[in-house]
Amino acid sequence: MDVEITVADKSDAKQILELQKIAFHKEAALNGDMQIAPMVEALADTESAFTTHVFLIARKGADIIGSVRVRAEDDTCHIGRLFVAPEHQGRGIGRQLFIAAEEKFPSAGSYRLITGKLSSGNIRLYESLGYQVTGAMMENGRTPLVVMEKDRA
Repeated sequence: MDVEITVADKSDAKQILELQKIAFHKEAALNGDMQIAPMVEALADTESAFTTHVFLIARKGADIIGSVRVRAEDDTCHIGRLFVAPEHQGRGIGRQLFIAAEEKFPSAGSYRLITGKLSSGNIRLYESLGYQVTGAMMENGRTPLVVMEKDRA
């Protein structure tokens, strides 16, 4: 499958958000919390995030099939909202997006992400990329999350 990873622009926000809600539905159901942030995000919030984040998208032809957003704060690169359309999962696209996100900030001293504690597949992916669990937190007082980090190699 030919997949191209590119930087998104604000005109992609609506399509990114629609696909994000589809892709995160399984995550929300796993946690029994349909109110997790990716599910309740409004279009205005996604559009606003373009001022603080770089959005990368995976395209197959003209279709967006995945995305990730990344931002630098001090010496840390924060990677978030990684998703791939359900019908394209399990083909390495998430890994490609994640690596591309890290490469956007090669001078970062460390990389950080937050994912669901019950999301064993996500955690395995991030561990395979060198991340380690460094903390835990709760979202909405209901959904357990883990913080994962790695230092620049």
